[in-house]
Amino acid sequence: MTNIVGFKGEPVPNESTEPHTGLIETLEAVLEEAKSGRLRCFMGSGVLVDGARYSCYAAAKGVNVWTFIGAITMLKDELIRKLDLLDP
Repeated sequence: MTNIVGFKGEPVPNESTEPHTGLIETLEAVLEEAKSGRLRCFMGSGVLVDGARYSCYAAAKGVNVWTFIGAITMLKDELIRKLDLLDP
């Protein structure tokens, strides 16, 4: 695992160890989609309290890898815009 460093070079703070209810709700929704059989592939990435990266993925046989990668790219771009990580 690696430590996450912000775009400007500063460490990303993760001081709270309280459960993040929004994160829990999101993961539970993903799990329900997987249990129903609708979710065919998934990639997750997160940051642990100590700053370490946590990543995982799973894909069913026959999933179009390019669709999967395209969805990840779109999500990355959306996250960058929402968090305003890029200078205007």
